[in-house]
Amino acid sequence: MFELIRERKKFLLVVLLLLVIPPFVVVGAWDQFNPNREPVVATVDGVEIYKRNWENAHQNFIDNFRAQVGQNIPDELLNSDDVKKATLDNMINQVILRKVISEERITVSDEDVRAVILGIPQFQNDQGVFDLEKAKKALNRQGMTTVDFEKRLKGDLSLSLVPEILSSSSIIPRTVVRRLAQAQNETRTFGVKLFPLLKYRADAKVEEKEIRNFFDDNKDIYVMPATYDINFIVLNKDENVEEISNVLYEQNSSLEPAAEKFSLKIQTISKLDLNAPAIFDDVETSSLKALNSPKFRQALFSKDFLEDNYNTELIEVEPNLFIAASLEKEHDEVPIEFDVVKDQISSELSSRKMTKLAKADAEKFLDDMSKNTSKLGSLKKVTIDYTPTENSKPGQYAQLLGNYKGQLFSHDLEKNTGNVFDLGSSGAAVVFFLSSKLNKLSDKKVIKSIENVFSSIQQYESDLIVKAWMKSFEKDIEVIRYPKILLINSAVE
Repeated sequence: MFELIRERKKFLLVVLLLLVIPPFVVVGAWDQFNPNREPVVATVDGVEIYKRNWENAHQNFIDNFRAQVGQNIPDELLNSDDVKKATLDNMINQVILRKVISEERITVSDEDVRAVILGIPQFQNDQGVFDLEKAKKALNRQGMTTVDFEKRLKGDLSLSLVPEILSSSSIIPRTVVRRLAQAQNETRTFGVKLFPLLKYRADAKVEEKEIRNFFDDNKDIYVMPATYDINFIVLNKDENVEEISNVLYEQNSSLEPAAEKFSLKIQTISKLDLNAPAIFDDVETSSLKALNSPKFRQALFSKDFLEDNYNTELIEVEPNLFIAASLEKEHDEVPIEFDVVKDQISSELSSRKMTKLAKADAEKFLDDMSKNTSKLGSLKKVTIDYTPTENSKPGQYAQLLGNYKGQLFSHDLEKNTGNVFDLGSSGAAVVFFLSSKLNKLSDKKVIKSIENVFSSIQQYESDLIVKAWMKSFEKDIEVIRYPKILLINSAVE
């Protein structure tokens, strides 16, 4: 896993930049700015964005990203200069949007705000009905009044109106949608020649010295991860949830005050790997469900929990199932001995050699076949649908090439041209594009695809329109960035 991440850092960086919180859908933008004097990372028309507030926004992005994608993304990737600049740009866009909606008087009605508040699950009782007292308690734990919350929510909803208003003016030609739906149901036929890895096993022997050198150069990979002893409490539809949550918040260095006051059972798990599921025979099913919840795991990775030794909040991982935890002890990561991973490394190095040999033969075959395309008819014929139907069962060859569908259906791929594809543990393949088939515009598959195509184009057009709209205001709004302050490691520096 770690090696895969290292090899694909550039790809992951692109994904990160695409997933940085979109600048036009904002939640809680008001929290990012305050009047305290401290290092400033940017100013937008006189409004200062402070280093500490940017750090909070950037950390929130990292926590959310890891919760969605996984915890094994390297810190150096998430904290790269490009990602830092992207999260700052997002905050800058928030300030611009706030200024624009204020000047243009874009706002939602009080009735719309009320409808949203009534539908917030945390503000509802067990019957799903809005409970004012419960809402006040929930907001009080966050240091907010109902007036503060309504004001913030109204501002956030107003910001979300911008793309909706602008996109409603776009007109997408039906002929374009139908043509794209037709292309989405294209079928292509390829000529394929496989070069399986096992064919090269005899020529891919690995010496003891190679194994030892690889181990010495990659000792950081071969470690047992750090584990943690944690104490936790689990609640199932407890009528004292609000009171328990308040005690945990106020007495945040131990679970014992809340457990003693409300007669709760504190459970303990030893040597929990935060990146692996909890599997314990002596733990109840509901507790295991809570322990393995992504929401709970995200809280365990927080600085408050791992470094400052604060309890987690009482987290509702699913309706009427709550969990809170405290850290008892951390066990450092442990290096794995060479003899334990020797065979694994040998297998990996042998596989790499086989892959290299398979690719070399594939490249030679591609070169020879490209010079004599009259022999393309001798290749294995493989038919692939760009959008397979529910009942379709792709053959073995089609499954092997499934990860390369984007390249195989590229608009600039010319007929009778070939490419070499790395099939991982299955070896390599030479693939020639032979022919294409498009269904008629009246075909049921094409008609069925129109709705999805239309939605995708509408979303893309909406993004472009909003960006162009924002650009029109930039000439009147002075934006100054301070990259040196942004990129240093601490606000104190």
